[in-house]
Amino acid sequence: NPRTLGVLRALLTCLPARDLTPGAGLVVFPSNRTLQTGCHGASESTIRRGLSDLVKAGIIARRDSASRKRFAVHRAGQPPLAFGFDLNAALSIWQDLQNAAERAIERLQAIQGLRCRIMATCARLVALCGPLPVCVDTIRKTLRRKLSITELEAIADDLESADLTGTDMQIDRHNKAEKLDSDSGLVAMARPTPL
Repeated sequence: NPRTLGVLRALLTCLPARDLTPGAGLVVFPSNRTLQTGCHGASESTIRRGLSDLVKAGIIARRDSASRKRFAVHRAGQPPLAFGFDLNAALSIWQDLQNAAERAIERLQAIQGLRCRIMATCARLVALCGPLPVCVDTIRKTLRRKLSITELEAIADDLESADLTGTDMQIDRHNKAEKLDSDSGLVAMARPTPL
């Protein structure tokens, strides 16, 4: 969820190096206050839930000290011994996360496009036919639910077939009116004369 992703983003900003190679140096040890600032003032309970969700998902790992404090011990000639959150797992699945995010964005865009297509067809049907063969209010209520792309495509296809029928009916009514106008002149007489 967005809050958990916010916690991950806050952890990533704590990485000291720009060179993100797997191995040492990818353990961060921010304080709760630092994470709260990175999450735009989220509560500590939100931060804890986000961290727990990231650990459960295997995106980060905890490297706890004996006291469960987060810190690093610097040793001469050796890499620091860091206790905190290990981001190596996040780095190893980063491409998978990016691909999943791109697929999710494409799905959302497809759903938005289908919803717009359905609403535009409803508007056309109302303008062309007046009383509809399908109930626009029911469709609008249905769109409030979370529908799959398949369900939305089925609604759009049904509506567009009704739209074609409505367009044909409208053309047929228009042709009949023109015939009546040319044959008897009644329609022309009923029209108000321009001033």
